[in-house]
Amino acid sequence: MAKKDYSKISKKIIESIGGKENVSHFMHCVTRLRFNVKDKGLVNDDEIKSIREVLGTQWIGDQYQIVIGNHVSDLYNVICEENSFEKQDGINENLDKKKKRINFSSIIDVVAGSVSSMLPIIIGCSFIKILVMIFDLAGMDSSSGTYQVMTFVGDAGFYFMPIYVGGFTAKKLNCSVALGMLLGAILIHPTLIASINEGNQLSVFGINFEMINYSSGFLPALMSVCVMAPVQKFFERYSPKSLRAITVPFLTLMVMVPLILIVIGPLGTIIGNYLGAALIWIYETLDFVGVAIMAAIAPLVIATGMHTTLVAYAITLYMELGYEPLVFVTGIIACLAQGAASLGVYIKSKNPEIKSNALACFITATAGGISEPSLFGISLKYRTPLYAALAGGAIGGAVAGLGKVKIYALASSSVYNIIACLPGGTNNFIWMAAACIIGFLASLFFCLAFYKDVE
Repeated sequence: MAKKDYSKISKKIIESIGGKENVSHFMHCVTRLRFNVKDKGLVNDDEIKSIREVLGTQWIGDQYQIVIGNHVSDLYNVICEENSFEKQDGINENLDKKKKRINFSSIIDVVAGSVSSMLPIIIGCSFIKILVMIFDLAGMDSSSGTYQVMTFVGDAGFYFMPIYVGGFTAKKLNCSVALGMLLGAILIHPTLIASINEGNQLSVFGINFEMINYSSGFLPALMSVCVMAPVQKFFERYSPKSLRAITVPFLTLMVMVPLILIVIGPLGTIIGNYLGAALIWIYETLDFVGVAIMAAIAPLVIATGMHTTLVAYAITLYMELGYEPLVFVTGIIACLAQGAASLGVYIKSKNPEIKSNALACFITATAGGISEPSLFGISLKYRTPLYAALAGGAIGGAVAGLGKVKIYALASSSVYNIIACLPGGTNNFIWMAAACIIGFLASLFFCLAFYKDVE
Protein backbone atom coordinates (compact mmCIF):
# COMPACT_ATOMS: atom_id res chain seq x y z
CA MET A 1 0.00 0.00 0.00
CA ALA A 2 1.42 3.39 -0.96
CA LYS A 3 2.17 6.04 1.64
CA LYS A 4 -0.42 8.35 0.05
CA ASP A 5 -3.04 5.65 0.74
CA TYR A 6 -1.95 5.55 4.37
CA SER A 7 -2.33 9.31 4.43
CA LYS A 8 -5.99 9.05 3.35
CA ILE A 9 -6.69 6.39 5.97
CA SER A 10 -4.89 8.47 8.60
CA LYS A 11 -7.07 11.51 7.89
CA LYS A 12 -10.28 9.43 8.04
CA ILE A 13 -9.31 7.79 11.33
CA ILE A 14 -8.26 11.01 13.06
CA GLU A 15 -11.41 12.82 11.91
CA SER A 16 -13.62 9.94 13.08
CA ILE A 17 -11.89 9.66 16.44
CA GLY A 18 -12.71 13.26 17.30
CA GLY A 19 -9.55 14.93 16.07
CA LYS A 20 -6.02 14.73 17.41
CA GLU A 21 -7.04 16.95 20.34
CA ASN A 22 -9.16 14.05 21.62
CA VAL A 23 -6.14 11.72 21.81
CA SER A 24 -4.26 11.54 25.12
CA HIS A 25 -2.05 8.54 24.28
CA PHE A 26 -1.35 6.69 21.04
CA MET A 27 0.53 3.46 20.47
CA HIS A 28 0.24 0.26 18.49
CA CYS A 29 0.79 -3.46 18.98
CA VAL A 30 1.31 -6.13 16.33
CA THR A 31 -2.03 -5.60 14.57
CA ARG A 32 -3.91 -2.77 16.31
CA LEU A 33 -3.80 0.98 16.63
CA ARG A 34 -4.46 1.84 20.27
CA PHE A 35 -5.93 5.26 21.10
CA ASN A 36 -6.55 6.49 24.63
CA VAL A 37 -9.19 9.21 24.19
CA LYS A 38 -10.53 11.88 26.50
CA ASP A 39 -14.12 11.85 25.29
CA LYS A 40 -15.55 8.54 24.07
CA GLY A 41 -18.61 10.34 22.73
CA LEU A 42 -16.54 11.98 19.98
CA VAL A 43 -15.49 8.63 18.49
CA ASN A 44 -17.55 7.64 15.44
CA ASP A 45 -17.19 3.86 15.56
CA ASP A 46 -19.42 3.20 12.52
CA GLU A 47 -17.43 5.61 10.38
CA ILE A 48 -14.15 3.93 11.32
CA LYS A 49 -15.56 0.44 10.66
CA SER A 50 -16.60 1.60 7.19
CA ILE A 51 -12.95 2.15 6.24
CA ARG A 52 -12.04 -0.80 4.03
CA GLU A 53 -8.63 -1.38 5.59
CA VAL A 54 -10.10 -1.58 9.12
CA LEU A 55 -10.75 -5.19 10.16
CA GLY A 56 -12.53 -4.41 13.41
CA THR A 57 -12.71 -2.14 16.46
CA GLN A 58 -13.22 -2.55 20.19
CA TRP A 59 -13.08 -0.67 23.47
CA ILE A 60 -10.83 -1.85 26.31
CA GLY A 61 -11.49 0.51 29.19
CA ASP A 62 -10.71 4.02 27.94
CA GLN A 63 -8.62 2.65 25.08
CA TYR A 64 -10.08 2.45 21.58
CA GLN A 65 -8.45 -0.27 19.48
CA ILE A 66 -8.56 -0.39 15.67
CA VAL A 67 -7.55 -3.70 14.10
CA ILE A 68 -5.46 -3.07 10.96
CA GLY A 69 -3.33 -6.18 10.49
CA ASN A 70 0.25 -6.53 9.29
CA HIS A 71 0.56 -2.96 8.00
CA VAL A 72 -0.27 -1.38 11.35
CA SER A 73 3.25 -0.05 12.00
CA ASP A 74 3.36 1.70 8.60
CA LEU A 75 -0.01 3.36 9.17
CA TYR A 76 1.00 4.22 12.75
CA ASN A 77 4.12 6.04 11.53
CA VAL A 78 2.10 8.07 9.02
CA ILE A 79 -0.49 9.04 11.65
CA CYS A 80 2.28 10.15 14.02
CA GLU A 81 4.03 12.18 11.31
CA GLU A 82 0.88 13.91 10.09
CA ASN A 83 -0.46 14.73 13.55
CA SER A 84 2.78 15.49 15.41
CA PHE A 85 2.24 12.55 17.76
CA GLU A 86 5.32 11.40 19.65
CA LYS A 87 5.81 7.76 18.85
CA GLN A 88 4.97 5.42 21.75
CA ASP A 89 4.46 8.34 24.15
CA GLY A 90 1.40 10.32 25.22
CA ILE A 91 1.29 13.64 23.30
CA ASN A 92 0.16 15.60 26.35
CA GLU A 93 0.35 14.53 29.96
CA ASN A 94 -2.29 16.77 31.50
CA LEU A 95 -4.93 17.32 28.80
CA ASP A 96 -7.38 14.93 30.39
CA LYS A 97 -8.86 16.65 33.40
CA LYS A 98 -11.14 13.80 34.35
CA LYS A 99 -9.81 11.53 37.05
CA LYS A 100 -9.46 8.02 35.72
CA ARG A 101 -11.07 5.28 37.70
CA ILE A 102 -9.05 2.24 38.64
CA ASN A 103 -10.94 -0.82 37.43
CA PHE A 104 -10.24 -4.23 35.93
CA SER A 105 -10.02 -2.86 32.39
CA SER A 106 -7.50 -0.19 33.35
CA ILE A 107 -5.34 -2.77 35.13
CA ILE A 108 -5.43 -5.01 32.06
CA ASP A 109 -4.53 -2.02 29.90
CA VAL A 110 -1.40 -1.24 31.96
CA VAL A 111 -0.24 -4.87 32.06
CA ALA A 112 -0.87 -5.29 28.34
CA GLY A 113 1.00 -2.11 27.47
CA SER A 114 4.01 -3.14 29.55
CA VAL A 115 4.16 -6.72 28.27
CA SER A 116 3.69 -5.87 24.59
CA SER A 117 6.63 -3.45 24.72
CA MET A 118 8.89 -6.14 26.19
CA LEU A 119 8.07 -8.89 23.70
CA PRO A 120 11.08 -8.25 21.40
CA ILE A 121 13.40 -8.68 24.40
CA ILE A 122 11.65 -11.82 25.65
CA ILE A 123 11.39 -13.49 22.26
CA GLY A 124 14.91 -12.62 21.15
CA CYS A 125 16.57 -13.81 24.35
CA SER A 126 14.41 -16.95 24.52
CA PHE A 127 15.75 -18.08 21.17
CA ILE A 128 19.30 -17.19 22.20
CA LYS A 129 18.77 -19.62 25.09
CA ILE A 130 17.61 -22.29 22.63
CA LEU A 131 20.77 -21.66 20.61
CA VAL A 132 22.83 -22.33 23.74
CA MET A 133 20.91 -25.59 24.25
CA ILE A 134 21.81 -26.56 20.67
CA PHE A 135 25.46 -25.74 21.48
CA ASP A 136 25.22 -28.22 24.39
CA LEU A 137 23.72 -30.91 22.17
CA ALA A 138 26.48 -30.32 19.61
CA GLY A 139 29.11 -30.76 22.32
CA MET A 140 30.50 -27.20 22.25
CA ASP A 141 32.99 -26.40 24.99
CA SER A 142 31.17 -24.37 27.66
CA SER A 143 34.36 -22.38 28.32
CA SER A 144 34.52 -21.06 24.76
CA GLY A 145 33.97 -17.34 24.23
CA THR A 146 30.97 -17.78 21.94
CA TYR A 147 29.24 -20.12 24.39
CA GLN A 148 29.74 -17.76 27.35
CA VAL A 149 28.67 -14.65 25.44
CA MET A 150 25.50 -16.28 24.11
CA THR A 151 24.74 -17.55 27.62
CA PHE A 152 24.87 -14.14 29.28
CA VAL A 153 23.06 -12.49 26.36
CA GLY A 154 20.17 -14.95 26.76
CA ASP A 155 20.15 -14.47 30.53
CA ALA A 156 20.21 -10.66 30.24
CA GLY A 157 16.73 -10.58 28.73
CA PHE A 158 15.30 -12.14 31.88
CA TYR A 159 17.65 -11.24 34.74
CA PHE A 160 17.20 -7.50 34.16
CA MET A 161 13.44 -7.79 33.59
CA PRO A 162 12.56 -5.52 36.57
CA ILE A 163 14.39 -2.68 34.80
CA TYR A 164 12.57 -3.24 31.51
CA VAL A 165 9.22 -3.56 33.29
CA GLY A 166 9.87 -0.41 35.32
CA GLY A 167 10.69 1.63 32.23
CA PHE A 168 7.86 0.41 30.01
CA THR A 169 5.26 0.65 32.78
CA ALA A 170 6.33 4.23 33.52
CA LYS A 171 6.06 5.00 29.81
CA LYS A 172 2.55 3.60 29.74
CA LEU A 173 1.52 5.62 32.82
CA ASN A 174 3.09 8.85 31.54
CA CYS A 175 5.45 9.20 34.49
CA SER A 176 9.26 9.30 34.63
CA VAL A 177 10.76 6.43 32.62
CA ALA A 178 14.11 7.07 34.30
CA LEU A 179 12.64 6.69 37.80
CA GLY A 180 10.68 3.62 36.69
CA MET A 181 13.87 1.96 35.46
CA LEU A 182 15.64 3.00 38.65
CA LEU A 183 13.04 1.28 40.83
CA GLY A 184 13.57 -1.89 38.82
CA ALA A 185 17.35 -1.55 39.19
CA ILE A 186 17.05 -1.13 42.97
CA LEU A 187 15.28 -4.51 43.17
CA ILE A 188 18.27 -6.29 41.59
CA HIS A 189 21.17 -4.23 42.94
CA PRO A 190 24.32 -6.37 43.50
CA THR A 191 24.45 -5.41 47.20
CA LEU A 192 20.92 -6.71 47.76
CA ILE A 193 21.61 -9.92 45.82
CA ALA A 194 24.91 -10.48 47.67
CA SER A 195 23.23 -9.94 51.05
CA ILE A 196 20.56 -12.51 50.14
CA ASN A 197 23.18 -15.06 49.06
CA GLU A 198 25.21 -14.48 52.23
CA GLY A 199 22.15 -14.67 54.48
CA ASN A 200 22.49 -11.08 55.77
CA GLN A 201 19.40 -9.17 56.89
CA LEU A 202 19.06 -5.57 55.68
CA SER A 203 16.75 -2.85 56.95
CA VAL A 204 15.53 0.54 55.78
CA PHE A 205 14.85 3.30 58.35
CA GLY A 206 15.23 0.64 61.05
CA ILE A 207 12.62 -1.68 59.56
CA ASN A 208 13.70 -5.15 58.43
CA PHE A 209 12.32 -6.27 55.09
CA GLU A 210 11.99 -9.67 53.49
CA MET A 211 15.14 -10.60 51.60
CA ILE A 212 13.89 -11.62 48.15
CA ASN A 213 15.80 -12.03 44.90
CA TYR A 214 13.73 -10.03 42.40
CA SER A 215 15.86 -10.80 39.35
CA SER A 216 13.67 -11.99 36.45
CA GLY A 217 10.62 -10.74 38.35
CA PHE A 218 7.69 -9.05 36.61
CA LEU A 219 4.95 -8.04 39.04
CA PRO A 220 7.02 -6.38 41.82
CA ALA A 221 8.44 -3.81 39.38
CA LEU A 222 5.10 -3.27 37.62
CA MET A 223 3.25 -2.73 40.91
CA SER A 224 6.02 -0.45 42.20
CA VAL A 225 5.74 1.90 39.21
CA CYS A 226 1.93 1.89 39.42
CA VAL A 227 2.29 3.24 42.97
CA MET A 228 5.12 5.59 41.96
CA ALA A 229 3.06 7.32 39.24
CA PRO A 230 0.66 9.18 41.58
CA VAL A 231 3.45 9.81 44.11
CA GLN A 232 5.60 11.49 41.45
CA LYS A 233 2.66 13.53 40.14
CA PHE A 234 1.84 14.64 43.70
CA PHE A 235 5.33 16.06 44.20
CA GLU A 236 5.27 17.63 40.73
CA ARG A 237 2.07 19.42 41.65
CA TYR A 238 3.19 20.79 45.01
CA SER A 239 6.92 21.38 44.47
CA PRO A 240 8.10 24.92 43.64
CA LYS A 241 9.02 25.14 39.96
CA SER A 242 12.52 26.35 40.77
CA LEU A 243 13.20 23.26 42.90
CA ARG A 244 11.16 20.69 41.00
CA ALA A 245 14.16 19.11 39.22
CA ILE A 246 15.57 18.22 42.66
CA THR A 247 12.54 17.66 44.88
CA VAL A 248 10.48 15.43 42.57
CA PRO A 249 13.01 12.62 42.03
CA PHE A 250 14.45 12.87 45.56
CA LEU A 251 11.14 12.86 47.44
CA THR A 252 9.65 10.23 45.11
CA LEU A 253 12.56 7.91 45.91
CA MET A 254 12.36 8.63 49.65
CA VAL A 255 8.74 7.49 49.61
CA MET A 256 9.08 4.61 47.17
CA VAL A 257 12.26 2.87 48.39
CA PRO A 258 10.83 1.73 51.75
CA LEU A 259 7.49 0.95 50.10
CA ILE A 260 8.94 -1.32 47.42
CA LEU A 261 11.31 -3.16 49.79
CA ILE A 262 8.93 -3.58 52.72
CA VAL A 263 5.49 -3.87 51.10
CA ILE A 264 5.18 -3.83 47.30
CA GLY A 265 8.05 -6.16 46.40
CA PRO A 266 7.05 -9.00 48.76
CA LEU A 267 3.36 -8.56 47.87
CA GLY A 268 4.11 -8.69 44.13
CA THR A 269 6.17 -11.84 44.67
CA ILE A 270 3.31 -13.53 46.54
CA ILE A 271 0.78 -12.61 43.84
CA GLY A 272 3.16 -13.77 41.10
CA ASN A 273 3.69 -17.08 42.87
CA TYR A 274 -0.06 -17.63 43.14
CA LEU A 275 -0.61 -16.78 39.47
CA GLY A 276 2.09 -19.23 38.45
CA ALA A 277 0.63 -21.83 40.81
CA ALA A 278 -2.81 -21.30 39.26
CA LEU A 279 -1.51 -22.10 35.78
CA ILE A 280 0.36 -25.13 37.11
CA TRP A 281 -2.84 -26.28 38.84
CA ILE A 282 -4.83 -26.02 35.61
CA TYR A 283 -2.14 -27.95 33.76
CA GLU A 284 -1.63 -30.69 36.36
CA THR A 285 -5.20 -31.08 37.68
CA LEU A 286 -7.25 -30.80 34.49
CA ASP A 287 -4.53 -32.51 32.45
CA PHE A 288 -5.23 -32.53 28.69
CA VAL A 289 -8.73 -31.11 29.29
CA GLY A 290 -7.21 -27.92 30.71
CA VAL A 291 -4.94 -27.52 27.67
CA ALA A 292 -7.93 -28.13 25.37
CA ILE A 293 -9.97 -25.46 27.15
CA MET A 294 -7.12 -22.95 26.96
CA ALA A 295 -6.67 -23.56 23.21
CA ALA A 296 -10.42 -23.27 22.62
CA ILE A 297 -10.92 -19.99 24.49
CA ALA A 298 -7.73 -18.36 23.16
CA PRO A 299 -9.61 -16.43 20.41
CA LEU A 300 -12.08 -15.09 22.98
CA VAL A 301 -9.23 -14.02 25.24
CA ILE A 302 -7.59 -12.21 22.30
CA ALA A 303 -10.90 -10.53 21.43
CA THR A 304 -11.06 -9.03 24.93
CA GLY A 305 -7.43 -7.87 24.78
CA MET A 306 -6.44 -9.98 27.79
CA HIS A 307 -3.97 -12.20 25.93
CA THR A 308 -0.99 -10.02 26.82
CA THR A 309 -1.95 -10.37 30.49
CA LEU A 310 -1.74 -14.14 30.13
CA VAL A 311 1.73 -13.64 28.69
CA ALA A 312 2.72 -11.99 31.99
CA TYR A 313 1.52 -15.07 33.88
CA ALA A 314 3.34 -17.33 31.42
CA ILE A 315 6.57 -15.42 32.04
CA THR A 316 6.19 -16.13 35.75
CA LEU A 317 5.71 -19.82 35.00
CA TYR A 318 8.66 -19.91 32.60
CA MET A 319 10.92 -18.32 35.20
CA GLU A 320 9.99 -21.02 37.70
CA LEU A 321 10.02 -24.11 35.45
CA GLY A 322 12.35 -23.27 32.57
CA TYR A 323 9.56 -24.11 30.11
CA GLU A 324 5.94 -23.17 29.47
CA PRO A 325 3.28 -25.87 28.91
CA LEU A 326 0.08 -23.89 28.48
CA VAL A 327 -0.19 -20.30 27.21
CA PHE A 328 2.37 -20.31 24.40
CA VAL A 329 1.64 -23.91 23.39
CA THR A 330 -2.08 -23.25 23.01
CA GLY A 331 -1.40 -19.87 21.39
CA ILE A 332 0.30 -21.50 18.40
CA ILE A 333 -2.44 -24.14 18.07
CA ALA A 334 -5.25 -21.57 18.31
CA CYS A 335 -3.58 -19.29 15.76
CA LEU A 336 -3.36 -22.13 13.23
CA ALA A 337 -7.00 -23.03 13.91
CA GLN A 338 -7.95 -19.43 13.11
CA GLY A 339 -5.99 -19.64 9.86
CA ALA A 340 -7.70 -22.90 8.93
CA ALA A 341 -11.12 -21.34 9.50
CA SER A 342 -10.19 -18.49 7.15
CA LEU A 343 -9.00 -21.02 4.58
CA GLY A 344 -12.37 -22.76 4.86
CA VAL A 345 -14.17 -19.49 4.18
CA TYR A 346 -11.91 -18.86 1.19
CA ILE A 347 -12.76 -22.27 -0.27
CA LYS A 348 -16.51 -22.15 0.41
CA SER A 349 -17.39 -18.50 -0.21
CA LYS A 350 -18.71 -17.33 -3.58
CA ASN A 351 -18.20 -13.65 -2.72
CA PRO A 352 -14.97 -12.31 -4.33
CA GLU A 353 -14.37 -9.71 -1.60
CA ILE A 354 -14.88 -12.24 1.20
CA LYS A 355 -12.58 -14.71 -0.57
CA SER A 356 -9.87 -12.07 -0.92
CA ASN A 357 -10.05 -11.09 2.76
CA ALA A 358 -10.17 -14.71 3.89
CA LEU A 359 -7.09 -15.65 1.89
CA ALA A 360 -5.12 -12.72 3.30
CA CYS A 361 -6.19 -13.66 6.85
CA PHE A 362 -5.23 -17.31 6.26
CA ILE A 363 -1.72 -16.32 5.18
CA THR A 364 -1.33 -13.85 8.05
CA ALA A 365 -2.33 -16.43 10.68
CA THR A 366 -0.43 -19.44 9.33
CA ALA A 367 2.71 -17.78 7.98
CA GLY A 368 2.90 -14.73 10.23
CA GLY A 369 1.49 -16.08 13.48
CA ILE A 370 -0.92 -13.14 13.77
CA SER A 371 -4.50 -14.21 14.37
CA GLU A 372 -6.25 -10.86 14.90
CA PRO A 373 -7.05 -10.18 11.21
CA SER A 374 -8.60 -13.64 10.92
CA LEU A 375 -10.40 -13.28 14.26
CA PHE A 376 -11.86 -9.81 13.67
CA GLY A 377 -12.09 -9.86 9.89
CA ILE A 378 -13.56 -13.33 9.42
CA SER A 379 -14.42 -15.35 12.55
CA LEU A 380 -16.28 -12.78 14.65
CA LYS A 381 -17.87 -11.32 11.52
CA TYR A 382 -19.39 -14.54 10.20
CA ARG A 383 -19.56 -16.60 13.45
CA THR A 384 -19.39 -20.09 11.87
CA PRO A 385 -15.60 -19.79 11.33
CA LEU A 386 -15.28 -18.80 14.99
CA TYR A 387 -17.07 -21.96 16.14
CA ALA A 388 -14.91 -24.01 13.80
CA ALA A 389 -11.73 -22.43 15.20
CA LEU A 390 -12.88 -23.00 18.78
CA ALA A 391 -13.54 -26.68 18.04
CA GLY A 392 -10.29 -27.14 16.13
CA GLY A 393 -8.32 -25.40 18.87
CA ALA A 394 -9.87 -27.62 21.52
CA ILE A 395 -9.03 -30.79 19.60
CA GLY A 396 -5.47 -29.66 18.90
CA GLY A 397 -5.08 -28.58 22.52
CA ALA A 398 -6.25 -31.97 23.74
CA VAL A 399 -3.56 -33.65 21.60
CA ALA A 400 -0.89 -31.33 23.02
CA GLY A 401 -2.15 -32.04 26.54
CA LEU A 402 -2.05 -35.79 26.01
CA GLY A 403 1.56 -35.49 24.82
CA LYS A 404 2.52 -33.20 27.75
CA VAL A 405 3.97 -30.73 25.25
CA LYS A 406 6.28 -28.05 26.60
CA ILE A 407 7.77 -25.02 24.87
CA TYR A 408 11.24 -23.83 25.89
CA ALA A 409 11.15 -20.25 24.61
CA LEU A 410 8.63 -17.45 25.09
CA ALA A 411 7.79 -17.02 21.43
CA SER A 412 5.06 -15.61 19.21
CA SER A 413 2.21 -17.73 17.85
CA SER A 414 3.90 -18.46 14.53
CA VAL A 415 3.97 -22.13 13.51
CA TYR A 416 7.72 -21.78 12.91
CA ASN A 417 8.18 -21.40 16.65
CA ILE A 418 7.35 -25.05 17.28
CA ILE A 419 11.13 -25.45 16.98
CA ALA A 420 11.12 -24.11 20.55
CA CYS A 421 9.77 -27.56 21.51
CA LEU A 422 12.94 -29.33 20.31
CA PRO A 423 14.89 -28.89 23.57
CA GLY A 424 12.24 -31.13 25.17
CA GLY A 425 13.18 -34.03 22.90
CA THR A 426 11.96 -35.53 19.64
CA ASN A 427 8.71 -36.85 21.14
CA ASN A 428 7.86 -33.41 22.53
CA PHE A 429 8.33 -31.89 19.06
CA ILE A 430 6.33 -34.65 17.33
CA TRP A 431 3.39 -34.25 19.73
CA MET A 432 3.36 -30.49 19.14
CA ALA A 433 3.50 -30.92 15.36
CA ALA A 434 0.66 -33.46 15.58
CA ALA A 435 -1.41 -31.09 17.74
CA CYS A 436 -0.94 -28.26 15.22
CA ILE A 437 -1.81 -30.42 12.20
CA ILE A 438 -4.83 -32.09 13.81
CA GLY A 439 -6.16 -28.78 15.17
CA PHE A 440 -5.73 -27.15 11.76
CA LEU A 441 -7.48 -29.96 9.88
CA ALA A 442 -10.33 -30.15 12.43
CA SER A 443 -10.98 -26.41 12.16
CA LEU A 444 -10.88 -26.58 8.35
CA PHE A 445 -13.27 -29.55 8.33
CA PHE A 446 -15.86 -27.87 10.56
CA CYS A 447 -15.70 -24.64 8.57
CA LEU A 448 -16.10 -26.45 5.24
CA ALA A 449 -18.98 -28.47 6.66
CA PHE A 450 -21.01 -25.61 8.12
CA TYR A 451 -20.00 -22.27 6.60
CA LYS A 452 -22.42 -20.55 4.24
CA ASP A 453 -22.27 -17.06 2.77
CA VAL A 454 -24.65 -14.65 4.45
CA GLU A 455 -27.36 -13.63 2.00
